[in-house]
Parts: sequence; C-alpha cells; structure tokens
Amino acid sequence: MTRIGERAPDFALPALGGGTFRLSENKGRPVVLYFYPKDHTPGCTAEAKAFRDRYETFTAAGAEIVGVSSDSIESHQRFAALRLRRLQLNVLESLWSAKLSHLDCMH
Repeated sequence: MTRIGERAPDFALPALGGGTFRLSENKGRPVVLYFYPKDHTPGCTAEAKAFRDRYETFTAAGAEIVGVSSDSIESHQRFAALRLRRLQLNVLESLWSAKLSHLDCMH
C-alpha cells in the first residue's frame, strides 16, 4: 500500500482528452491523485466540482489534479459535459485490478 507522502508507483491510463496519462511524465511536479467510484453520482459530482472550483489554486502551486474512475472514457466525457462544465481536470479510465491494484486504493 502506498502511504501519504510516499511516491506512487508509475502507471499509464487512457485520459479524457485523448492520449495517455503517465505519472512518470509528471516527475518533480505535485500530482493530486483522487479516486472516485462512479460518474454521475451525487457524491462523486460534488467531489469533482470541488476540485474544479479550486483548480486555479492547485495549478498556482504547480499541482496537477487527476481523477481516476473505473468508468469508460465515454462516460467521463458525458459526466464532464453534463455535470461539471469547464472541467479542467485530467480524468482517467482505470481497469482497477490490472493497472492500480498495487496502490491499494479501492477495496
């Protein structure tokens, strides 16, 4: 299990805007990595909006905000368009068991 303050193992996942997000490409830059279980749910929408509304504060500190969910990229696109408006976060599609099981984040 990765603990607070420890370096997370590298991973690569499909990203909302196309392409792939690789943690290693952000080396030396703070990354706020948050996990949420499902697009379009009230709690997950509130969490994503809270990050969106404070986006400038995080980027002013040099941080990248990255949301990870097991939903598909297509679901993330609908979620961003319908619920979040002006989403500037990286939202990644995840196959929990194959890609992120070593982070011990969703059990």
